[in-house]
Amino acid sequence: MIERDKVLQELSRYKTAGLEPEQIVRAAEYISSLETTLTKLHAENKVLQKKIAGFLMVNGPDVPPLPSDLKGKVVAYDPKWQFMVIDVGQQQGAVPRGELLLSRNGKLVAKVKIARVEQDRCIANILADWSLAEVTEGDLAQPAPAAI
Repeated sequence: MIERDKVLQELSRYKTAGLEPEQIVRAAEYISSLETTLTKLHAENKVLQKKIAGFLMVNGPDVPPLPSDLKGKVVAYDPKWQFMVIDVGQQQGAVPRGELLLSRNGKLVAKVKIARVEQDRCIANILADWSLAEVTEGDLAQPAPAAI
């Protein structure tokens, strides 16, 4: 009698689930495959995080430092596209993503980010909300302090 009650209880649990025994077996297999996939994805995620950390260490911060004595001048400016050519390049220590302040007669004109560096010149773009006056040829360029 006790064995019969156990079997009825087990049968009742299956019926409560609303699934046939074959469906329960397939669901269990599916859950197992999902757990395996999740474990693989977690492992892959760790590998990718390490690669990203390595990339950031090699390529430096978003705004790389420029030599403090770097000084240059705007030699050409396109007001329509707000980019300029500055007479400092790789030889003087300019690097892509570096930021420069442009000034004229001791007054701040704009803050720019270096987009491309060549041997003796660079191409820079005015940063949004940092155009305080119209840039002109001859404006002085020097590294922007990290806090600005």
